[in-house]
Amino acid sequence: MTLYLSRLNLPRRDRCTQRLLADCHALHRFVMSGFPDVAARDARNELGVLYRVEPRSHDDPCVHVLVQSNEAPRWAFESPGYTAEPARPLDALAAAIGAGRRF
Repeated sequence: MTLYLSRLNLPRRDRCTQRLLADCHALHRFVMSGFPDVAARDARNELGVLYRVEPRSHDDPCVHVLVQSNEAPRWAFESPGYTAEPARPLDALAAAIGAGRRF
């Protein structure tokens, strides 16, 4: 199974970004919008989607959201200024992790 990692860049001062950060359900819907072809009731679990808002740095103009999934997302944003770095497969990194390894 291939894992993918995406980084979403949301303008910090944008009203839509502020609404997403204030409402966990809205943020969840926003993240899941990157997987439009999956209609399953339990899509987040089926796709192995995990996400987190990165800790803020006051000099960074964006809020960053990391998204891990079992399927490559297709990000399409309606809000101007929202961007996503291309989803990267994590196969090489996952292969390097093993019992007894130190990082």
